[in-house]
Amino acid sequence: MSRNFLSRDGLGVFPRTCIAVAAASLIWLPSATFAQERAGVSVAQIAGPNIQHQLQHVLNHAVSHSKPNPGAALLAISTLKVRDEGDQPVTLLVVGTHSQSDNAAVFRNTPFGIASITKIMVAALTFIYSERGLLDLDAPVLSLAGDNDWLLQHVSNEKFRGNLETLTLRDLLAHRSGLPDYWDGEAFLAKWREAKDKKWNPGELIDWAGRQAPDCAPRSCFNYADTNYVIVGLALERLTGRKLHEQLRKEIFKPLQMRCSWMFFEEPAPQGCAEPTHSYEGDLDVTDNRMQSADWSGGGVYSTLEDQLKLLRGIFDGELISRESLADMQRWGESDLGEEIVYGLGLYKAKAGPGMTLIGHTGIHNAFSFLWVEQNVLITGSLNQSNNQGLKQLVFPVVRVLRDGGGYVEHSH
Repeated sequence: MSRNFLSRDGLGVFPRTCIAVAAASLIWLPSATFAQERAGVSVAQIAGPNIQHQLQHVLNHAVSHSKPNPGAALLAISTLKVRDEGDQPVTLLVVGTHSQSDNAAVFRNTPFGIASITKIMVAALTFIYSERGLLDLDAPVLSLAGDNDWLLQHVSNEKFRGNLETLTLRDLLAHRSGLPDYWDGEAFLAKWREAKDKKWNPGELIDWAGRQAPDCAPRSCFNYADTNYVIVGLALERLTGRKLHEQLRKEIFKPLQMRCSWMFFEEPAPQGCAEPTHSYEGDLDVTDNRMQSADWSGGGVYSTLEDQLKLLRGIFDGELISRESLADMQRWGESDLGEEIVYGLGLYKAKAGPGMTLIGHTGIHNAFSFLWVEQNVLITGSLNQSNNQGLKQLVFPVVRVLRDGGGYVEHSH
């Protein structure tokens, strides 16, 4: 089972290669226009019966490609600005059952693993602290807490240690540290597969990554790696003296009233929340496997459709971070994630076609949370199965349906 970005975050199943970018020629592309400055489509345009029919067709088609075990598919679509409708998704569609072993229905409040969408939250948390003057995104990460033993004690490879000396939080959030991903280490993967009931701690993850040599010098290549976000998570814990899941709850979940979001394996689910839907990686049900704790700050949060809409509004409508911070998160640089995809800090931008620019993130089990930039529409959901191409099979077709007013039909192959 590959754990690289392209399979882990719903873009496909192609091998990931590191793209080299000379520091002097690093391309920062202009950030997107702020979402709150556009009117966007209306509720009526999204909720029309023809649109609903076509969206259901697209969702059914995507599920048919989720083999061998299709997970429950969830899809929510809403306008960025919510007024009289209340905080409700304009469109909510579900297909499938809670798991392959029972026929329990899934609902709008059914939690699911959002995996690497967690990176949006970790990046936002970092910017919240930056706005308060608690940290400098451009200072060496080793200087944040007064000493460097908290990180270097986990690193045995000298070249890896060399990279750490000049790395900043910005480098890590942008995946430009040059550090290897612990998921790419064959020895780690063998241990991870073997120890299905093991609860991983962040230091162990850095220990495994720290045995490998860097992929490149700092800021000279893009290399998507959960290692980067684990280091950020450890740095924030060191800085605040609080566990990362406690920080997420205090600074993001509570302010945005994300009532059924939590860091799996680190804390219990909030009271009153439904049982999570099951997630599959091929034919393996990974929902209750403690091995998934190895995602941590790179992808360890469970959430709901409603909470994901709240997160997107908090990011793009100014409730959680400032306009300046959002612009910084959207300082796009080249990536190796696919055609028309550029990465910022915890967000990436994908161009699906004319008038179809998406900003957000995806996760291993084909979870997705995006702002459709041109129309101020939020799209979130999951296929709960890693054996698929969520962007191509679901997200892009959904946007085409909305763009074309229901005239687009995704044909079976």
